[in-house]
Formats: sequence, structure tokens, C-alpha cells
Amino acid sequence: MRIMISVLAVLAIVAAGCGSSSPAEAPTKKAAVPIARTSYSRSLASLCERTRGSFEALGKSSEKPPAVLLPGTVLVVRSFMRELRALRPSTIERARVKRLLRLYGLWSEGERYALVAIRQGNTTAFVNLQEGADHWLGRAERVAVSLGATECQRRPFESP
Repeated sequence: MRIMISVLAVLAIVAAGCGSSSPAEAPTKKAAVPIARTSYSRSLASLCERTRGSFEALGKSSEKPPAVLLPGTVLVVRSFMRELRALRPSTIERARVKRLLRLYGLWSEGERYALVAIRQGNTTAFVNLQEGADHWLGRAERVAVSLGATECQRRPFESP
């Protein structure tokens, strides 16, 4: 199992450093211009707001150790992913939503493997996996904003 965690940590590091050659996914310094709200973007925004509330209810990471905070975090992430997959985009939104699901999925897996690493006492793997998960979360947030759900870029405990 330790070998698997080590391999996953290396993959997370490599993946975090690898950028897409697709201009649609390339990070930019400018914020994406949101489109008009659709039924999907309204539902996504609401889901992000509820999820942020769930994260805030767990407490701040500065106040609790990862071994205490991460199990609840993983449950919140799983619930978020389940609800996200249930949302139905329009035909026009499908390509971006597919990318959104992939990026949030990578974030979700990173959080799950970070929990495994912390339970095994492997803090190096935990840190690397958490950094990788944060990378994928940032990319997913940019896609969510491009869909019109600007609420998804606001992190827990951030002022509006």
C-alpha cells in the first residue's frame, strides 16, 4: 500500500506540473468572462454555496489537524461530486461540463488519497497529494466561472 501511495504522490506531482496544450484550459492572468446564467449554472452555483457551507461547518484547517479534518472533507467532497454528476447541462454546455467533471474528479481523488496518506502517517505524500488536489480544484473553479457559476471560485471562510 505504501508503494501505491508513493506512486500516486509522484503521479500527482507530475500531473500538477503538466499543463494542457489546449488554450481553453491554459491558465490565464485574466478572469474568464462569465456567460449569462443558465439553469445549469444556477444549480451549480447553488451547489457550490451549499458545499462551501458544509466545509465551513467542519472548521478551519488552522484549528484542526488534517487527520481530524480530512475524513469530513472527503465526505463533503463525495457528496458534492454525487450532486454535481446529477446536474444536467444543456447541449451547448456539455463539453465544458465534461471538463468540469474531470477536473473536480481529479480534485476529489486527490483528497481521498491524501486521507489515505495521512492515516498511514506519510506526511510527505499527504502534502504532495493536497497540493495536487488544490491545483485541480483551481482549474475546475475556472471552468465553473466560465459556465457562469462565479460562486464556485469562493473558498470556505473567504469574504464575498
